[in-house]
Amino acid sequence: KQWYQRRVPLRPGHAAQRSLAQLSKDVPTACAIVLRSCVGKLDCYTGSKEAQVTLHTISFIRYILPHSTEADLRTGIESILRVVTLRHTKVTSAALQALCSVFKQETLITGEMQGQILMSLYSNKPANLDHPITTVWLEALSSGYTRLAKVEPKLGIIMAHSLFSICTESVLSKNSDIVQISLVSLEEFCVTNLP
Repeated sequence: KQWYQRRVPLRPGHAAQRSLAQLSKDVPTACAIVLRSCVGKLDCYTGSKEAQVTLHTISFIRYILPHSTEADLRTGIESILRVVTLRHTKVTSAALQALCSVFKQETLITGEMQGQILMSLYSNKPANLDHPITTVWLEALSSGYTRLAKVEPKLGIIMAHSLFSICTESVLSKNSDIVQISLVSLEEFCVTNLP
């Protein structure tokens, strides 16, 4: 009697993301083409009806951006930031996580571009700091400031007052997760960037 090892099928979204990640490492031109297609999808997003497709699209962009040229990187990030302004909780959370992921990787984001991204994030501060989305927003903001301080140390320290201000405000939140991420963000920034 023969025994066959049962293969667990990959979920379509996960398989596609892995394929795109591999493709983006091997073929920069293909990466640019796929990114343009993803940005087109995101630019069509207007609300909750297309949320599932938008979540998958953001996942693709998250894998592609670290391998993109500076111009494509800017285009992709601008598209993600536009989605953040629409304030759909799941989509906004995925978009902020994608930005956080990009900040933590080696990319072609310049100090100037990083500063612009942070200003945009700061202008999209959650209206209610007790809302769970604040934790993801704070993580993205903290990662962004930490990266800026590495790329442009003087500018990073100068702009850090915004991070300190928002974290100090968030410590007063009634949500314990938000208080914790605020304190961790301050600690990590200080440990990483202050002598």
